[in-house]
Amino acid sequence: MLAVNLAQNETLPIPVDKTRSGVAVIGTPAVTSATAVFVLEIELFTGLWNSVGVFDAVAQAKADNVTGPSKYAWADIPGAQSARIRRTDATGGNGSVGGDFFLS
Repeated sequence: MLAVNLAQNETLPIPVDKTRSGVAVIGTPAVTSATAVFVLEIELFTGLWNSVGVFDAVAQAKADNVTGPSKYAWADIPGAQSARIRRTDATGGNGSVGGDFFLS
């Protein structure tokens, strides 16, 4: 998974296979700022983006977002036209994050 450095409200698109449902994955490398916050957003209807909760693999719990370095989370996104990761904080610093899609 390739990581890119996002500023506040910048997004990283995640290619989605529309023929089947799947899982969107978010990962942050060790260089990511501790204050960087990322949300997973999906587009079910064209032009309408909604934030969805994720399963935080490190904390082994449901979460609204992914915050800080060395995190890994995922969410089922059945029926999504598109998916993206958006950075929501305004603290600056390294906003490295990566995302991918896997068929379920």
